[in-house]
Amino acid sequence: MQFNFLKFFMLFIFLYSCSNINTRIIVKGKALNGKAGALIENEDGIYYIQGMDYWPKKYINKNIRVTGELALIQSHPIIDTINKVYSQNPGNRLMVLNPKYRRILFYKSQKNK
Repeated sequence: MQFNFLKFFMLFIFLYSCSNINTRIIVKGKALNGKAGALIENEDGIYYIQGMDYWPKKYINKNIRVTGELALIQSHPIIDTINKVYSQNPGNRLMVLNPKYRRILFYKSQKNK
């Protein structure tokens, strides 16, 4: 999967200007598990799924369609009193709130159009 920096940068600027987006969204991509929880990856980026620590086995590496509300979640590193960092993933994340998901057989990348 090739990274499109300009598309990512424009999306980041748009999202940064909004503290919380809360817009209805449909995301199609591959279901993966990450350290921060279940996610969908496609050519536009990574979208975390609210309330899911991991995907059930039947969804892993499968094409998924998720609908919900898009939100920008800001996370910060957690540091204890001796300056040990517990969170390795500080920064902004896109998250799908109130998700509803289902498997789809085919997913056509927008880049191929």
